[in-house]
Amino acid sequence: MERFKNLVTVTLLFFFITLIIYFTGGSHIYWPLFFVPLFLGALTFNEAGGAGVGILASLALFLFLSFSPPKDIDLSSLSIQFSVASGIMISTGFFFGWFFRTQKKRLADLSEGTMMDRLTGLRNYGYFAERLEEERKRADRFGSRLAMMMIDIDHFKPYNDRFGHAAGNLLLKNLAAIIEEHVRDIDIVCRYGGEEFSVILPNTEEEAMAVAERIRAAVESAVFEGEPSEPVVKKTVSIGVAVYPNCCENELELIDCADRALNRAKESGRNKVVQYDPSVDSTAG
Repeated sequence: MERFKNLVTVTLLFFFITLIIYFTGGSHIYWPLFFVPLFLGALTFNEAGGAGVGILASLALFLFLSFSPPKDIDLSSLSIQFSVASGIMISTGFFFGWFFRTQKKRLADLSEGTMMDRLTGLRNYGYFAERLEEERKRADRFGSRLAMMMIDIDHFKPYNDRFGHAAGNLLLKNLAAIIEEHVRDIDIVCRYGGEEFSVILPNTEEEAMAVAERIRAAVESAVFEGEPSEPVVKKTVSIGVAVYPNCCENELELIDCADRALNRAKESGRNKVVQYDPSVDSTAG
């Protein structure tokens, strides 16, 4: 939508400048005004936009100079001015289009980097919060369901204390890979913080519990790194599931409901999947 608005703006500016030149007959004076739509075209459509506006402006100047040349300037001088103006506009449009494109890519890469968790390669909490809000709005718009789960590694601190932080970090990386392997293509896996992970499951309700159970079973059957005296280590996770708008009115309440369900899973023995239900959740309210 924004690109379309800019396209309309570029077109209107180009048309307005063309009218100014047409009615004043000052093509040799006012041609630099074409740089205004040229810069906007380059900003919006990169090299193609900048060079395209430059070419159109050159064609407009050619028509003006061909059919109504200024009387006080000889043709050879006009030809030189036209060549110089055309070359400047096309090359400038292409250059600024390239410049704006590279800068936008650089900013996008920087933004992407701030949304990544370097240890696990998953998206981080900042990305999770943005996407959860987006998906909640989409669920409102289409009248669909939005599920999310909170995943916590059972007894992670004792494992970290016994085998060391390097093993703990490897456990987090391996767990992240297991979660990603067992979710749907449209699901969004993030590291919520510490040993907690979150998964956003758009457009689903019943399937959320099935996905969570697949993750729980996969972790339970996996083997993790220990130490020479205990090379085979087994770990489990507890998972809380909540569905919007069944139990909440916004994304913040959805997080709280999933967290409450996670706490109930841990309190009831761990290595479990629990879906939030205010009618049976003793912590509800």
